Amino acid sequence: MILNMLTTLVSMICALSMSAVTSVTPVVSAASAADTVDVYVIDRVRIEKFDGSQLKGKTVLDYSITRKDGVRFHTITTMQGTVLDALKNLEGKGVAFSHPVILVDGVVQENSDILREIDPKDLQSITVIATPGSEDAKKYGEAGYKGGVLSVVTKSGAKVKGISSTRVIYVVNGKVVTEKELNAIKPDNIKEMKVIKNPDSPEARKYNSGSGASVIIVTTK
Repeated sequence: MILNMLTTLVSMICALSMSAVTSVTPVVSAASAADTVDVYVIDRVRIEKFDGSQLKGKTVLDYSITRKDGVRFHTITTMQGTVLDALKNLEGKGVAFSHPVILVDGVVQENSDILREIDPKDLQSITVIATPGSEDAKKYGEAGYKGGVLSVVTKSGAKVKGISSTRVIYVVNGKVVTEKELNAIKPDNIKEMKVIKNPDSPEARKYNSGSGASVIIVTTK
C-alpha cells in the first residue's frame, strides 16, 4: 500500500512552479469563509501566516485539501534544488533508498550522482520500481536488492549530462545491467542475444516499466 501511495505521489510531479498566491489558494464563498478556518502545512511545517510568498520559486509535488471540524487543511509538498530533494520526501514516508539503482529514461545509470545533474524543470516523474529487499529488486542484481530501484523520466527533449539519448535497457541472465557491464562479457561466453525493439511489447515492459525503452536480452553460457 505504501508503494502505491509513493508511486501515485511522485508520478504527479510536473514541474509546476508556484509564483502567485492565486495559483494555490482555492476560491471560497463568503459564507463558507466566515465559518471555516484555513490551515496551511508546507513540507510538514505549519505556516502561521500564509500569503503565497512561502511557495515562491518552489515546485509543487502535491497539493491536497481536507476538512475536519470546521478546519480546512491545505497540505502542500514541494521540491527544491535537485531531484535528490524529491527523494528525501519519499524517504520520509516509510521507504529509505540508500544507493538505489537509478534508471533515467529507461537506462540504468553508472553515475550514482546523476540525479544532481537533472534540473527539476526537466523532470516528468520519479517512480518507485522496486523497494529494497523486494522480489522485484532481485532482477537488478545485488545493488538493486539492497538499495531499491528508482525510475526517473525526463520531459521530451531534456538534455542531461551523461545520459544517452537512445533508450535501451540491457538484461543479462534475467538481471538489468549497465552498458559497461554488458560490454565486459566476452563474446565467446554469450549463448543467446535477443533485441526487443518494440518498447510496448509485454516482454519489454517487464523490464522498462513503461519508460519507452527498447530491451536487449543476453543469456550467457
